[in-house]
Amino acid sequence: MELWNRWSRGLVALLSGMVMWGAGLGSHAAGVIAVPALQARVTDTSGTLQAEEIRQLEAELAAIETDTGSQLVIWLLPSSDGEDIAALANRVANEWKVGRKLEGDGVLIIVAKSDRRIRIEVAKALEGAIPDVMAGRVIQQQMAPRFVEGDYLGGLRNGVAALASLIKAEELPAPQRPSGSGAHAQSFNWVELGVFVFFASAVGGTMARRALGTRLGSLVVGVLSAALVFYVTHSWLSCLLAGLGGFMLSLLMSRASTRSMGHHASGLSFGTGTTFGHDAGGSSAGNHRSGGGGNFGGGGASGGW
Repeated sequence: MELWNRWSRGLVALLSGMVMWGAGLGSHAAGVIAVPALQARVTDTSGTLQAEEIRQLEAELAAIETDTGSQLVIWLLPSSDGEDIAALANRVANEWKVGRKLEGDGVLIIVAKSDRRIRIEVAKALEGAIPDVMAGRVIQQQMAPRFVEGDYLGGLRNGVAALASLIKAEELPAPQRPSGSGAHAQSFNWVELGVFVFFASAVGGTMARRALGTRLGSLVVGVLSAALVFYVTHSWLSCLLAGLGGFMLSLLMSRASTRSMGHHASGLSFGTGTTFGHDAGGSSAGNHRSGGGGNFGGGGASGGW
């Protein structure tokens, strides 16, 4: 009986400890701030900046991204609600995937206004260009003095300019210039497009028509040609032309093949009237956007004002 009492007390203590541990986790999770969706280079949920100020910052950040390829984003929030600002910044930067996908060269600036805290979170690819010491200097020398005066726009602009100068000194892959479908279409070689569609219709079309029939096989050739051309050019016009071209070429080749076989059949007929050309022809005819970076390892610095 004594042994049973000891076991029961131990079980009660274990269950009580698990309940308290779970409650502690719940309270901790409740204090974790929900991360808003990344919809712009500047996110101000604190209501600190005016619309024109946000546009001004957005333009400067866009110019940096165009010039260097690196992506800088800013989030001003009322408070971190007790969450360590470094942990918050790292979580947000990785969730937003700031920076280019392959290079991972992003920087996040977080300002918790009522906490009077600043964090510059630096992706691993930029830790050489912006070491922790330099990130700390940017906060203390460029941002904090303006924030003390209530000039949040000035502090952010100073910080962005200082970070941009550090990034430009780093040897990073050149940015890929943005190009729409028109630019892709102009840079794409139309002769190569025609050659590709022709051979796709000749080689792939034969197999497709044999397996699926003339019309369905030709349709499949057109769809595949359109899909591959769109993947290369990102141009809907090129995609449409390739699809139509592949479909029509496949049909024409099928008819040309049928006529050719019919002509050969006249010279290969036997007395029974059966022709190999007719049999061959008869059997042939019978049968469907990232920044995408991330990779933040905790580099950067925190500060206040």
